[in-house]
Amino acid sequence: MSDRESALKNRNRRMLFNYIKSHPGVTFGKLREVYDLTDGNLRYHLGYLEKKRMVKAKYKGGKKVFYPEGMSGAGIEHPGEGALNREQRRILKVVKQYPGITRKEISQITNLGRSKLDSNLKRLRDQGIIRRYEEDGVVLYEYTSKKDLKREMFKLLVIKLIRDEIDEETFNVLKDELENE
Repeated sequence: MSDRESALKNRNRRMLFNYIKSHPGVTFGKLREVYDLTDGNLRYHLGYLEKKRMVKAKYKGGKKVFYPEGMSGAGIEHPGEGALNREQRRILKVVKQYPGITRKEISQITNLGRSKLDSNLKRLRDQGIIRRYEEDGVVLYEYTSKKDLKREMFKLLVIKLIRDEIDEETFNVLKDELENE
């Protein structure tokens, strides 16, 4: 029996996972309300699903939200963009203003040291807010538009469907949600 099958043998986890699949970006509070679970019980089952890499938690607008693994960017806003720290907001402003900017140029404009800059660039990349790419051997950064993000999310959905990581019904629900945003 796979880890996934084992994780979903529990009724509460199965219900939570299916709800998160059909409602990506659902808040902890909404899950508690829908399933009438205690905070501790809900935290335990969500933690278990995270540990098994079936769901992923993010902070969006100061609230903890949950997505199926690999779908963490679904939504009309970039996940977590409202919850960026001061350095990340400065970096994002510069990257938006100068698409295709180098790390060194970002550092010069923001006056951030290497360590602080690299950790913040990584967080922005991990959240899908900016992307890193190479052109003629030079590493560049640019803002990822909502349109680009939707296109990438759709590609991930198709890959997950082809690999049988999501069923067709879940695919259609998530695809419709992406198209309607």
